[in-house]
Amino acid sequence: VDAAFRPVFGGGGVTEIEASPDGTKLFVAGRFNTVNGVTKRKVASINPTTGATVTGFTANANSAATSLEATNSTVYIGGQFTTINNTARVGLAAVNASTGSNLTNFRNDISGGIGVNGLLTVQALVLSPNDGKLLVVHTGRRIAGQDRYGVGIIDTATNTLSPWKTTLWQDNLQFVGGIQRIYAGAIAPSGQ
Repeated sequence: VDAAFRPVFGGGGVTEIEASPDGTKLFVAGRFNTVNGVTKRKVASINPTTGATVTGFTANANSAATSLEATNSTVYIGGQFTTINNTARVGLAAVNASTGSNLTNFRNDISGGIGVNGLLTVQALVLSPNDGKLLVVHTGRRIAGQDRYGVGIIDTATNTLSPWKTTLWQDNLQFVGGIQRIYAGAIAPSGQ
């Protein structure tokens, strides 16, 4: 344990940590409002060596961030939020890995909460090995206004929802009381 690495989160806990592939950035998601006394709401970048807050990165969410996935240039964020940096983004967003500013061409809002008590959240985000696909495991009915019960894939080259679709969870909701109960997912090493 590195006793010198001691970031302090105020106002709530951490739910996910993700490093950039090159190891130069460390991103944190959760319910916190401050990191080391600096206002960072639900999403932050910290120095991977010292734990110091990266003050130049701001991706403030208005509610919990539950999942992260990162490339060297982009951070994908999932959660229970409806805004990132005071801009409408429902449950899913993409931001610049250096500044935290919203990627304006990434608009893939999640809608139709079917989690426990109608919760709408993202359980997991997974990038394919070549970073070309983003698997989104969620508790909603739709992504970008299209039916994608529980799981969808975003094409990261175009930042749009891919045509891939499964009806597995949609077909089985009637047998589980209408509540979405998917928590994780993976993409094969081949990218399939």
